Amino acid sequence: MATIIAPVTSFAGESIRIQIHGLPPSQSITIQSLEISDRGYLFHAYAHYVASKYGDIDLEKDPAVGGSYNGIQKMGLFWAMKRPVNPKKSYAVLSKTDVTIPAKIVLKLFENHLSEQDIFDSECITETTICRVYCDSSVERIPLRHVSSTISGTLFIPRGGEVLPAVLDIEGAMPGIYEHRASLLANHGFVVLALGLYGCPNRPETLDYGDIDYLEEAVDFLSSHTRVRQYDISVVGSSYGGTLGLAVAKFSPKISTVVNINGPVFSSLGIPIRYKSKSWVSVTMNKKRIKLLEGIQNHIDVHETPHLSDLKVHVPEFYDSKASFLFCYSENDKLYRNMEIIELTKQVFKLSSRQPRFNIIQYKNSGHVIRPPYTPPIIIAYYPISPEHPTDFGGILEEHAATQEKCWKDVISFLKNHRNEI
Repeated sequence: MATIIAPVTSFAGESIRIQIHGLPPSQSITIQSLEISDRGYLFHAYAHYVASKYGDIDLEKDPAVGGSYNGIQKMGLFWAMKRPVNPKKSYAVLSKTDVTIPAKIVLKLFENHLSEQDIFDSECITETTICRVYCDSSVERIPLRHVSSTISGTLFIPRGGEVLPAVLDIEGAMPGIYEHRASLLANHGFVVLALGLYGCPNRPETLDYGDIDYLEEAVDFLSSHTRVRQYDISVVGSSYGGTLGLAVAKFSPKISTVVNINGPVFSSLGIPIRYKSKSWVSVTMNKKRIKLLEGIQNHIDVHETPHLSDLKVHVPEFYDSKASFLFCYSENDKLYRNMEIIELTKQVFKLSSRQPRFNIIQYKNSGHVIRPPYTPPIIIAYYPISPEHPTDFGGILEEHAATQEKCWKDVISFLKNHRNEI
């Protein structure tokens, strides 16, 4: 009798091993993964395999020969998930909006190599359900509306009495509070604050400017916590959140590390940056330069990369901060000209009045949105600027998935060991 062997419970950010036993020798099979998102949408992936002469398949060693991916892809059934054929919204995104509830993934096994449509019309020969945990009993989750009237976010604290380094986690220019990365970071021994910028309690409905006073307040809140090691606070930001992480590091000596994931080193999106009485303007955002290719938007020409001599107008002088910096840039980003930004970043640190500590990691064939590992990459999705057309975020699916795994390891390693790495 065929059986699927996989851990019943695992952390969402860790790799697992899936094996199949009890098949006839050289049997052709299809294995499918299914997950209902927190918003109630069905996502799935499927792959074709051929059993060994012993009737076994090991996704860690054996290649898929068709389906949602090809080759040896140990976690392909997770990162390759998408909506089934002909959904009403073909570019829906599988995101974890409630980290207190584990993601339940059903693995189903079918005889023969089936098409996507045939899978849903066929009976499986066996199935099993596994849980992927974001926030378990080892981490305390505290919505800040219970402890702060001015900061909007969620605090994640590993249980125990030890004093720990902290992370301020900032997503891009999207409304609400995003907890998936913060909860997974807490599993690595950090006190983490997932910070909401706008469209959430205590915050404006729109993001009219990057409020560095607010970010500094969040840093001070973390620093004053009894479980946090003072002056050992990192900022991890994506896209515009990465830019804000650079800016706040200029003014807060409590920040020891900044991780900028595909964030420009200048204000963009038409959103200025403000701190007290000072302001830094966004580079020009020309929406008329959005290209529509086969119904999909390309934003690569919307922003001009500024000259080094003009940079002080668009961002605080973060390069004079005492923090260490990690820049994670995708070479196939379709929202920003990252190769130009990389060169500008290298030039920027030559202006520093101290010996700067920074590292730049480039990821080939990956796009703008780098998520935690084993999460379906966002290659194309609907974007608020023009919801009637999806936006090309760049990247090649399998290689972008590999980037998400590598980037996660790079970030964790940097946060833990940056003093010795640079």
